[in-house]
Amino acid sequence: MARPLKFNVDEALDCALGVFWQKGYESTTTAVLAQAMGIQKGSLFNKFGDKRSLYLLALKRYLDRASADLQANLEGAEDPVEALSVWVVERATICSSTEGQAGCFIVNTTIEMAGQCADIGAITKVYWGELENQLARVLQGGQERGEIRAEIKASTLAHLLMTHLAGMNVIARQGVAPSYFERCTHALFASFRP
Repeated sequence: MARPLKFNVDEALDCALGVFWQKGYESTTTAVLAQAMGIQKGSLFNKFGDKRSLYLLALKRYLDRASADLQANLEGAEDPVEALSVWVVERATICSSTEGQAGCFIVNTTIEMAGQCADIGAITKVYWGELENQLARVLQGGQERGEIRAEIKASTLAHLLMTHLAGMNVIARQGVAPSYFERCTHALFASFRP
């Protein structure tokens, strides 16, 4: 008879996500993961599979939360464009926090893994594509309400915003203060306004 789990799976997965976020995939060992998760290596393998399987679970967890977070910020917002601006600043604050992680987990994953792992590359491509489409919809709505400049396609503005998001999260790894990203984001959104 199998022994029951003696650890909280969600908490353990959150710990694994934190380790992968801070160290990256290649620099993370299963011993470091097991220690951070508060479990034995055998329990790690039995419950989560190998390191790669655990990484994919952590990545899915992060992407699900990121998508839900953006949706929650936009739902019911009186000014969706302003809500989007606030969300971008919040992302920068989280990713540049000295108490938090180094950069953005999806940006880090894209840089480290997407080019060498087809399955992870496919996951990141889908995520970036869905995010870009969501941004374009918000910006298109802003154009229709006269809140966003209409002479530039919403899809082009979404590309610009995606570049801003990715770039600031790479720079955040250097420990740049969140106020820097707040100023840059406000300047970017001001340039979108008529």
